[in-house]
Order: sequence, then structure tokens, then C-alpha cells
Amino acid sequence: MTDTVEPQVPAKLSPMEAMRGTLTRLESEFATALPPQIPVQKFIRTALTAVQMNPDLLDADRRSLLGACMKAAQDGLLIDGREAALVIFKTKNGPQVQYMPMIGGLLKKLRNSGELASISANVAYANDEFRYELGDEERIVHSPLLRGERGDPIAAYAIAKTKDGAVYREVMTIDQIDQV
Repeated sequence: MTDTVEPQVPAKLSPMEAMRGTLTRLESEFATALPPQIPVQKFIRTALTAVQMNPDLLDADRRSLLGACMKAAQDGLLIDGREAALVIFKTKNGPQVQYMPMIGGLLKKLRNSGELASISANVAYANDEFRYELGDEERIVHSPLLRGERGDPIAAYAIAKTKDGAVYREVMTIDQIDQV
């Protein structure tokens, strides 16, 4: 009688373990895409954390998930919910993942561009003095109420100044913000 050895059947990987392996195998591609100040291991850790925090990402199209991670790497943003996020969209081809930069990530990209001299964003309230003038010489005048109830928010705005002297202003009413 001869002893037969059963072949070892590899244990089936969980979807999370499979994703960890895939991201690790793509490490060199992420390293090429990332700016030098972001270690590739940190980027992969934040991507894995994003998936752990939203396991539905594992049920979405894997190619779109990996593509979204690569786009975040190319933009030099971490998928941490502050700089960027992975968002699932339902399509006729099933759930697809898209990378979406967050305000923190957009500000980081602006600061890192070297083109920005300053940027600020504020909220105007009903009892503040707030004027927004369009025309040849656009301007925003906002004097916050320093004493008493400021009231409900009525608008939000941002002002960016570039190093070449250009000024960019964006104002959104609360109705516009709610629509977004």
C-alpha cells in the first residue's frame, strides 16, 4: 500500500486579501505615478483603508476601482476622504468606481503647483454685510457681524490670487450649494 499525498489546495483569498495583493503587485506602477513626496506604501495603505471603510467598492468593477486609484496617484492625492475619495456610481454595466478629489486635495494641488499666491474661502451669513459685484472690476465685500446672531448662511465664496497677479473669485448661494 502506498501513501498518496493529497495536493495542497490553496486557500481561497477573501476579496480584501485579493485587493491587497493586487495593489501590492501594482506598487511599481503607483510609485512611477506618485510624486516623490508620497511614499508608495502610504498610498497603498490609504487605498486599502478606503476599501475597508467601504466594502461595497469590492463589489464594483475591479478595473474601474484600480483605474480610480491610479488617477489619484497621478494627481498626487491620498484616498483618505480628505484629499480624495472613491465613489461608486451605478451604470448599465454595473457599479463603477470613480476617483473624486475633495476640497483638501484640490487645495493641495493648487499649493503644490507653485502658481498660487493665496487662497481663502468663507461663508457669509444673513446678518453680515455681504456684496458681490460683477462687471469690469469684480469684487466681493464681506464684513462679518462681530456681535450678536449672524443668522443663517446665505452664500459661500472663495478668492484665489496667482503669483502673476490674477484674481479668481467664485460665489455660490446656499440654494446653489444645496443643489450640488
